[in-house]
Amino acid sequence: MEMTQKHISFLRRLRMPPKELERYYRKRRESDFRENKRFSGIVLRKRLHYILAAGIAAEHFFCGKKLHIISDKRTKTDKPVIYASTHIGWDDAEINLRAIQKPFYFFVGDPRGLYRNLDGLLLYINGAIFCDLDSKTDRYVAKESSIRLLEQGGDLCIYPEGAWNITENQPVMQLFNGTAEMAIRAGAEIVPIAVEQYGKEYYVNLGKNIDSSKWQLEQKQELTDLLRDKLAALKWEIWEARGIVRRDTIPQNYGEIFRKGFEVQMDAEYSMNDIWRTYFHNKANASAAEVSESMRRLKPCLQNAFLFDKRNAGGLY
Repeated sequence: MEMTQKHISFLRRLRMPPKELERYYRKRRESDFRENKRFSGIVLRKRLHYILAAGIAAEHFFCGKKLHIISDKRTKTDKPVIYASTHIGWDDAEINLRAIQKPFYFFVGDPRGLYRNLDGLLLYINGAIFCDLDSKTDRYVAKESSIRLLEQGGDLCIYPEGAWNITENQPVMQLFNGTAEMAIRAGAEIVPIAVEQYGKEYYVNLGKNIDSSKWQLEQKQELTDLLRDKLAALKWEIWEARGIVRRDTIPQNYGEIFRKGFEVQMDAEYSMNDIWRTYFHNKANASAAEVSESMRRLKPCLQNAFLFDKRNAGGLY
């Protein structure tokens, strides 16, 4: 039988090393899940949500950050809702808090420093489900806890790409299918949301509800593919609203400039390696670097001898 995680005082948690603190919260989440604890404070957090959203709007005003809603195609529903958003950096959480205009919990991957900083406190007040993505057990607990939240009348905002989209040629990266599974199992509707940032200008496009009741659990990948298509279409509408840009106005090193924009947002807790590690890795696809590394480790044998044939245009040599 699983042991109940003993509660540790706040002051002691402040003194705990980061890795030990992460282990503590993982065990605490698992303990709460095993004990089948209900989400407490859903009603209170719904009220606090509007206060937080107003405070963030005021902070954005003084910082010169502007929010533009391209369209809002949502329809009213009595079912729980999963807001599935594209991921463009730290600010998209605040932007979604303002744009959605309804209370919801955040699904937060790799919380790390959030356990004891102001951002983490605000997320806790608003409502959040934390998940250490490196832990298979914690991923399972977070998914099942999200379903419980939805079944208890709470809504959820999640980023199904799993990481910031730092690619240069994908409007939306491939998605994890957990969002579709949670929606189908909880009878929730999915609202796709595309977010884009241009300096201090933020553009949000909210799509039509996707009714998960039309899908079976065995079709969760098909629903995931549909969600990705919807998100990409919403992104395209943002680009159209922004207008055409002349090709000769784009710097030659735009890819480097684009990535540096993300690096500015990073701190000691988050790095480019974390982004590459946490986005969805399709085993059918591989980068040039990954292919080269695999070839470097390749040991010649009868099964792969054809790769070393010089007469083969695709050979290694």
